[in-house]
Amino acid sequence: MTTHAHPLPSPSAQYSGKSPVTLQCTSTADLLAALPLLTGFTDQRSLFVVLFQGRRGGNVLRLELPATQSRHAVQTLVNGLVSLLRDTGAGSAGPAIVIATDQRFDESVGPPWGRLAHQLKRGFHREGWRLRELAVIAADGWSSLIAEQPGVRRPLSEVTQSKFADASRRPQPRRLSSLGLLASPDPRYRAAIVQCLADLRRQRLATGTTHAPENSISRVCDTARLAESCFSQARSSVAAGVASPSPLGIPAPQMAALIESAQSQASWVIVALTALTRAEFVRHLAEESGAARLADIRLGADPDAALGTHPDWSIRHLLCSLAQDLPEPEQLRAAVAVLEGATAHAPRDFRPALFAMLAWAWWMLGMQSIATRMVTQSFEIDEGHALTQMVQGLISRPPAGQLNRLRAEFGADSGSGSR
Repeated sequence: MTTHAHPLPSPSAQYSGKSPVTLQCTSTADLLAALPLLTGFTDQRSLFVVLFQGRRGGNVLRLELPATQSRHAVQTLVNGLVSLLRDTGAGSAGPAIVIATDQRFDESVGPPWGRLAHQLKRGFHREGWRLRELAVIAADGWSSLIAEQPGVRRPLSEVTQSKFADASRRPQPRRLSSLGLLASPDPRYRAAIVQCLADLRRQRLATGTTHAPENSISRVCDTARLAESCFSQARSSVAAGVASPSPLGIPAPQMAALIESAQSQASWVIVALTALTRAEFVRHLAEESGAARLADIRLGADPDAALGTHPDWSIRHLLCSLAQDLPEPEQLRAAVAVLEGATAHAPRDFRPALFAMLAWAWWMLGMQSIATRMVTQSFEIDEGHALTQMVQGLISRPPAGQLNRLRAEFGADSGSGSR
């Protein structure tokens, strides 16, 4: 499931701090045209749920359509959605649901994904909720499934001619499948990074140290400052709407040092903490907890363990704690841009740890589908990678901060409902 941070006026406003813009939809066609502006992307294998408070919508949930339309697959999807909406209190406000598919009306008996639409109606009826809208947009038309004549195919031109589909006034949203893709590496920059990594390894061997940071405040601070410097250089590019910074924007020795830092569990945590906060916060944490304790941090890979039940000091529990609050999107996006550049230029054996951090960062941004893709790419290199296994368990549920925000907005008790 993918949840998107509030407000959702446009991707540029969502990630650059610009004031939100109100989109006044007067028809289902307007809603379909505005949906890519709310999410920042398009996709044809998605169930989009637009949440409303009164007449105003904004928060959007995305669920992956199942691989098949079997009764079990459809019912599992519906049950999961109903459970989430019940837990957060968002169901009683009357969401609007859009099924986006690459299937065609002329290849289906009735509208595409008719079984899913039927089960959604039943599920909402059992809960006593109303559906503000239930529509399907396919490759050859669209239809409202709760209109006076439900399921009647209407032309896509009604959507493309909407005032919200005017491509001349705004950048076109990207396809979901293109988000998180690594850029082609620059051969010279990659060669320089490989050489720098070899130099770092020789220095470590010569001094008798390993990838892990020494049990000192200075080494913790050095790693945090390194990460902060890389992320700061990228932040201006992200704020300007650039998908990722030029790899040459960060000197190869600096990028190589960041890549190497991500290889040990303790330094991986320091880089992740810096991506969310700042180097000064990490210094305070090291001073309060002790650098040795930070260096000895464990994985804590059990995805079902509740917070506070484990006596050990673990990465998973620390990340779960951080996920209770929403991140600053612009700051984390900058970190993602740097990590994507690092991953694209890193030698193959260095990539799993970077993919694990990318998965965690995308998950924190509410993009579980992209996070899952990062985990898959990591396992394609090292199927037993421990950090990635820990992150895989972590991203199996939406971030608590996203759910807590929805509960707060819709008045649900965070201590009740489904997990």
